[in-house]
Amino acid sequence: MIWDKTNAHEFLQKIAQLNRTLPKESRVHIWPCDVESDWSKITKDNYRQIEQQLGQRDKIMADNFIVRFNEIQKSSGTRKKALVIMNYRHAFPHFRLERGGKVKNIENMTGFLLAAYPGRVANVMINSTGLILGGRDNPAGVTAIQNGKWDAAFIVAGNPGLGFDFKGSPFGGDPFDYFPFPIPVGYTYQDVFTGFIFYKPLDEHRMSFGVPDLLDPAFTTELVRRCQITGRTESAEELTKLVRQWVGTVRVSGYEDKEIFPKNECPEKIGQWLKKAN
Repeated sequence: MIWDKTNAHEFLQKIAQLNRTLPKESRVHIWPCDVESDWSKITKDNYRQIEQQLGQRDKIMADNFIVRFNEIQKSSGTRKKALVIMNYRHAFPHFRLERGGKVKNIENMTGFLLAAYPGRVANVMINSTGLILGGRDNPAGVTAIQNGKWDAAFIVAGNPGLGFDFKGSPFGGDPFDYFPFPIPVGYTYQDVFTGFIFYKPLDEHRMSFGVPDLLDPAFTTELVRRCQITGRTESAEELTKLVRQWVGTVRVSGYEDKEIFPKNECPEKIGQWLKKAN
């Protein structure tokens, strides 16, 4: 219905601020490549049909990028490269999963780019957490990658902000445990990503939801309409209140937020390695 992550809003603001300081030929161009959603044409009757497009979302995103990038290559401009910003699974190559004698292929946006531009694509992982999917007796949440070993190593090193290629590093050959749906067997981190960036330690990561000053009365009404199209059954008055809390209020938290992640194994997992180091 809307993208409520504050960082996307701030990203667009900062690019606009940067471009105002640059000559026209040096400005940064942003080309969205996700599935198009024209809410002026979406109704309760066709919403499910549109929702089914999400099954082809990675292919659509890749095709949209490839069309634009090929145009850039043919242009008269001198800048021919692109930074593609993708979240989580979309930055992976294609996966081949085998379970119970059955083979399942998971197609990801970067997999299509690797096929379209062999030898020209590098994908980079920013330090993060693994996910606990949860179940009847096990709440969902987050856990440390590689059982906390990576994060503990950076703590011992003073948490330097740096990046490096996975190949030739102590991390590259570790089994890939970032994707639990299920975890692909036989893949290492260097099979999945070209490089790694340690941005900040996990206890300094922040999640922010909501966009300040986004909701005027007209857009609040529109967002309520979208809620109703997607199946929300609350009254218009209740939805108006929910929308204002959901989008109009900025909420910042870390991995300790129990509403988002009922379980957080990271401190325990990391701490066990630090005890050994001491």
